[in-house]
Amino acid sequence: MAALPSQVPGIKHGCRRTAYRCPLKLTYPSCGVACAKDIEELDPDDDLRPDRGFLAETIQGVGGFITPPKEYFEIAVGIVKTYGGVFICDEVQTGFAAPRKFWGIEHSGVEPDIMTMAKGIANGLPLGACIATRRSRRR
Repeated sequence: MAALPSQVPGIKHGCRRTAYRCPLKLTYPSCGVACAKDIEELDPDDDLRPDRGFLAETIQGVGGFITPPKEYFEIAVGIVKTYGGVFICDEVQTGFAAPRKFWGIEHSGVEPDIMTMAKGIANGLPLGACIATRRSRRR
């Protein structure tokens, strides 16, 4: 199952990353986290270039608070990094200690290159922020 096209040009969606009602009809953990390996189906010359990124919520808030298998981010981000892409972590809903740690991504052991956050940083005011590591800058 290759990444799904989007209504926005240049954006592709990977398959849903959940062990519950797996879109690939597999069973975790014997599936080998195939939902993460699905990213390998993208075209490395077009979709996984160094000027492209992998954007993901650590826990998908819309549609049922979907938590990926524990190995998901390690595998998915590893694939993206192999081709020089950056990992953009969306912590808008899960950041600020909502998932028992300060950031949702802390449960995966993966460090994002860029992180977005909002809601909890302004106590209800419309404010968002984005932080990045030095290595995420273009060279």
